Amino acid sequence: FAKASEQTERLGWSFFIKWLVWILCFLVFFIANNQHNKRKEKEQILSESSHSVISKFMGKAPKSERTASDKKDSSSADGKDPFDHLRKKEKLRSYAEVIIDSHEKNNS
Repeated sequence: FAKASEQTERLGWSFFIKWLVWILCFLVFFIANNQHNKRKEKEQILSESSHSVISKFMGKAPKSERTASDKKDSSSADGKDPFDHLRKKEKLRSYAEVIIDSHEKNNS
């Protein structure tokens, strides 16, 4: 196209500007992405700290927040575990089974 139109004076500048725009677009994207990720990470840290009691109980707190006594309390079966009664059951029934049984009792 440049040979046919004989307008080669600005051909080099067009390539330079095109690649400069591409590089600037990539830089803007990476900077914006980095800022977004930092903001999300701070929000996650703040939400984890606000739910630290729950997360410690559930064992999802960061290792730096957990102590040896927290680990003992969460793993012991001395009645503080709210799911201990489920572990001792012979058979667990699903919600669907409960509904089916209640319909059978109502129909009979």
